[in-house]
Amino acid sequence: TEGPIISYQYPNDFISKEIFDSISTYIIPKPELAGRFVSISSAGYNFIGCPTYIKDVVKYREHRNFIQFNLVLVCDTNEEDTEQYRIITVKLAEYLKQLEIQDSYLFEPDKVSITGNSRKNINSIMENIDVYSSGRSFKSCN
Repeated sequence: TEGPIISYQYPNDFISKEIFDSISTYIIPKPELAGRFVSISSAGYNFIGCPTYIKDVVKYREHRNFIQFNLVLVCDTNEEDTEQYRIITVKLAEYLKQLEIQDSYLFEPDKVSITGNSRKNINSIMENIDVYSSGRSFKSCN
């Protein structure tokens, strides 16, 4: 198996492989933490996520019968209150989970679904979050 990887991040190459490798066990935790709000401070940033686990023995039979991912928002450590990001983090993670269940949005990234969704849409979602975040800068790793 590949182990934890960054399959998508906005902007590209924001988090280095070295930083990710040092915190990957917290970013992609054991399935027991799925659906829970998780945050960690490291390398001058707060990483705020909601790990997600989807079991499907048919769809993911080549990948241990499940897919696991975490939508993570990254903000500067000078952001004192990360609790305010809990709702959007959990909602975005649930949204990605539903897109994956319905359209293989993450598992088949080049596929454009019948609903017109493709991973290219993540850029516009993140740009909108950045615009409406009152001047705060957010980054995302998936």
